[in-house]
Amino acid sequence: MPTFVLSVNDLEAAMIHALARGADNHGQALGHVVDLKTPWGRSDAASLDAETFAGLGDTVFLVEINSPQMQERIRNSGREVVVIDHHLYQSKDAGPLDLRTGLSSLEQVINYTRRQPSQRVAALPAYLDISSPGGRKLSFAELTRLISANDRGHIPLLAAEAMKILGLDPRGYAPPKIKHQSSLWDVAELDLAKIGAGWEQRPATWGQDEQKPADWQAMEELVRDIRLRESALGLWLVEGKDIEELALPEVFQRQYRLTADLMDQAINYIACAQGKQKLRLLATGRDEAADPALYLIQAPIRYRKVLLDALYFWRAEQGHSLSERLAALIVFHEDDHEDKPRLLEFYGDDAEGGAVEQWFKPETRSAWGSTRLDFWAGGGSGCFFGAEDRLGAEAEALNALANHILDTVLTGNRPVRKWRTSFLQPLRFCDEELKNKVLDGLRQAASQPQSGLFPVVIGPEERHYFLPHVEPTLAPGFAGQRTEIPELIEMARRGLSIASVERFFEGLCLQLTLPNHPKPHLLPIASVRLHFFYHSVMALEWVIGDAATAEEDQTVGQRDEASENISNEPAEYPPGQPYWRGLLADDGPDALSLAQVLDINAKLRQCYSTYSSDGARGGQTMIRLVERGRILGALLHGGVVNEHRITAWFRALLEKALGLDNDAHAESWLNEKLELLSDDRTRVVSSVIPAGAYPQTPWGRERFEEILARLNTVDPYGQGHFYEPRVAMEELGRGLYERFRANGSLFACTPHSLVFLGFGWFPTDIIHKRHMATMYRRMFLVAMFYQSILHALALSLNEAGRGNGVGPIREHEFKDLRARIIYFTNHLWFRRLSSQVQGVELFDLLSARAGLDQQYQEIADEIERAESFHTAVARQRDESFHRAVAFWGAPLVLFVAMLAIPADGYFDLWGWLARLGQNHVAPWMCVSGDLRWLTLLLGLFFAAALALLPGWLLYLAINKWRGRRKKRRK
Repeated sequence: MPTFVLSVNDLEAAMIHALARGADNHGQALGHVVDLKTPWGRSDAASLDAETFAGLGDTVFLVEINSPQMQERIRNSGREVVVIDHHLYQSKDAGPLDLRTGLSSLEQVINYTRRQPSQRVAALPAYLDISSPGGRKLSFAELTRLISANDRGHIPLLAAEAMKILGLDPRGYAPPKIKHQSSLWDVAELDLAKIGAGWEQRPATWGQDEQKPADWQAMEELVRDIRLRESALGLWLVEGKDIEELALPEVFQRQYRLTADLMDQAINYIACAQGKQKLRLLATGRDEAADPALYLIQAPIRYRKVLLDALYFWRAEQGHSLSERLAALIVFHEDDHEDKPRLLEFYGDDAEGGAVEQWFKPETRSAWGSTRLDFWAGGGSGCFFGAEDRLGAEAEALNALANHILDTVLTGNRPVRKWRTSFLQPLRFCDEELKNKVLDGLRQAASQPQSGLFPVVIGPEERHYFLPHVEPTLAPGFAGQRTEIPELIEMARRGLSIASVERFFEGLCLQLTLPNHPKPHLLPIASVRLHFFYHSVMALEWVIGDAATAEEDQTVGQRDEASENISNEPAEYPPGQPYWRGLLADDGPDALSLAQVLDINAKLRQCYSTYSSDGARGGQTMIRLVERGRILGALLHGGVVNEHRITAWFRALLEKALGLDNDAHAESWLNEKLELLSDDRTRVVSSVIPAGAYPQTPWGRERFEEILARLNTVDPYGQGHFYEPRVAMEELGRGLYERFRANGSLFACTPHSLVFLGFGWFPTDIIHKRHMATMYRRMFLVAMFYQSILHALALSLNEAGRGNGVGPIREHEFKDLRARIIYFTNHLWFRRLSSQVQGVELFDLLSARAGLDQQYQEIADEIERAESFHTAVARQRDESFHRAVAFWGAPLVLFVAMLAIPADGYFDLWGWLARLGQNHVAPWMCVSGDLRWLTLLLGLFFAAALALLPGWLLYLAINKWRGRRKKRRK
């Protein structure tokens, strides 16, 4: 008869114990049972005394006994060992011992013994004597299904199995969903007076608008009963008491009541923990069921056995279905000392299983400083991980482990500490009248103290970052005084250097309403900038998020970097405090997640709509420009296709920036005399500082690179990559700049974006607050200007060469453009802007991603083709002139030759002329004498020309006909 070696420390082990003893009413025991009586997770220290060892059967089932030494000892005795387990352990050599499988231990025992549980009610210990809420005793088979589901997938699988046993359809009832206001989607024509403030209706919860059905309450009661029995058994064994005593009904009922009271206390603790730095839900802030969400909780260790259950039951009171899994990271501390953590538990979904496996690797544990902690993990459905400081001396290691786990599993639900995004849209003045009107208006507005118009400050630090010969053109220094406006306006009029003005509008905001966000985002516009440069090209820029500029705080970043330890710990948290505690303390109402920042960047860059989603609500977004509660412009992006490119909220912002908001002709002027040099999406410069640090494990980095790739291409948040994964990673690789990855700094760029992702004080206080707001943003602006100017010159070349459809006939425009292009490439286009290594490499990357060389080569090729054409036309013109001269010159030469023949020459050519009145003189003498001879000679010349004229005209007509025939053939 086989022997089952186990520890009855949970309901699953108790069921295996009962099954082995034949309690399923089959009447025959499966084998002999040895109960080691150790709490869960402590079986590695268990051993068999000599008497027990001698009584083992030929086959020994080790049920969740993590002891390789015991296995080896039994095998060495000639016995067969069958390991029954589904967990991941830390082995003695510090490596992972992976015994995970999709079956629970109870199901594995049934498979090995081929013992099907009985459908009848069995005589069981008090802690297994379970009835349905209606009072019906559950059969052994039903108990097996419920307890196996509980052990394999905790409450979600237990609730799903309870639904089946009670005959409930999981799809038959669900919590109320968010009911969006229909005004957003039912807008046929944008009547701004009828568009409301957005979605304000929140989801209802059970107990308020809708009563939970009785059968669902019964299911929850059954789940709660089973979980209380599990916890009661665990708490009994933790106290070192005998399991046989707990089998008595009166003893178990007393323990059950104590556990239920502890559960109620835990539920009350969770309900009161929010806002008290005890609990925080780290979510994306979106209404998407698939989005990640993690509960971060710190709690006294007395709640260890019941806290996760309490979280589920507390959420069930708010309408959450017990069958939906909750993710949580719980840090248990000593009851009277919050600063002394002793135990950590992580619960996640199946996807985190790969992450947990990497946490067990020796190199990971060594890097994280967690080699002295005890690790274990569960298998089956969902993910469970635990780590304990059994000695009570590794609080720092446990805090660090909590930090690293958060770094690994937080993606779109990771909180954002700092962020700033600049949106830039390049445009071109097609009419000098509008450009002059705008510049004159800016000059006039600068004289008014309340206009909020200033030159963009380019301080010494930013200017000195660039090479000396580059500064006057690309970074002219201004102190931000109104008195500098006239000089700046003249600079903008000439267009030979970048001239930038900044406008501040009080109360100007962008309101973004997204279909999967519970309420609109009201985002103040920190500043609006106008940049003017060459060939009447300008850029409109507006900034949201942190409006840090170089003039804000000149003391920031002046730390002694040689003595400062650059770490990835957030700067605002007190020294020595782990950042997971800081996350609990930093739960403000305006805190955004990475997912929300990605969505805001992706949606607010839409200037007009190029498609209609035909009523598909997921593709429609409402963007409003609001000033002190008044809507200036609204765009239903994805709802209609706009006829004009400068329209809706973008037109309203452009009018305010250019000072044309009170001009009745502004709308027609902007669409007729101003041209967008890009598509409906603006260019983006975004700087984001998430909480925590960059993930250190391969699993975590792979997941987080999905976020970085979406941030780089300015796409909204979602699970996985926005594009095909291989394509997305190749795109990221082409624009990734990671020279300073080690200190938490990552840059990435595309032809239309520059993004920075940073962790730690240096990326926050120096790069984000100063460099990304000044020199790096200016480098992107310069690259964008180069790209836009080349594009504008190409358009001008196309317009000049359009002509009558045959070839360029406006040759004077072509020559002017060729001169402009030469001036731009020789005097304004700098291949290197800075002598700093990072500045050189980053601008080279920006230029390469923008495709400046390819763009210039296309223009050069077009110029070469046009010049070849002009050369051919000029050559043809010259040849026609030469033919005409030769044609007309023959009679003239003959005439001159006739004048040169003397009268007494060999040929008496002039004899007949002499008879007309002169006596043997040369004809040229007649010219100086009697004009009658001159008249006669000229008459002879023109008579000869008239005689040849028909033949010449016929020659021209034939050539013209042949040219037309060749053209038709081509």
